[in-house]
Amino acid sequence: MVPLKPEHDPHEERLRAAEAVHEDVASEEDVAEEPLQPAPQKTQSDMGRMALLISLTLVLIMAVSYFFLARDIKGLTNEVQALNAVRSQVSELDAKMGSVELRMSALESLPARTRRLVVRAMIQEMASKADFLAKDVDSEAEAAKLQEAITLLRQVEQGMAQ
Repeated sequence: MVPLKPEHDPHEERLRAAEAVHEDVASEEDVAEEPLQPAPQKTQSDMGRMALLISLTLVLIMAVSYFFLARDIKGLTNEVQALNAVRSQVSELDAKMGSVELRMSALESLPARTRRLVVRAMIQEMASKADFLAKDVDSEAEAAKLQEAITLLRQVEQGMAQ
């Protein structure tokens, strides 16, 4: 074993460190026992600076909020204008649809009108054939009957035209 030199004794170093900590704690206790003194003028100045800083921060926040809200309101205004444009287009389409519905109702009656035209054409054809036959008939009585049939067919045709 190596003999320890008294100047490097680890126990002694520990004791010195403990005494130093004890002295620090004792000095803190002395400070705590001292009476409190009134706040110096510097503290009030610091409070004023803090209030000014808070005020400036609030003004900055309000300005930023204002610009964001103004932008949002402008966007809403644009959307409302677009909505009004869409409404006018819808009203125009409604007017066009009204005219289309009128045309559709006219087309729905088209089959009846077409049938009348076909029947009128058939009656005209029959009248023309009867007229042709009336010219080629041998007797006057048959020609008179065909003329009477032609007159009746033309009356039916005129009735259908109305």
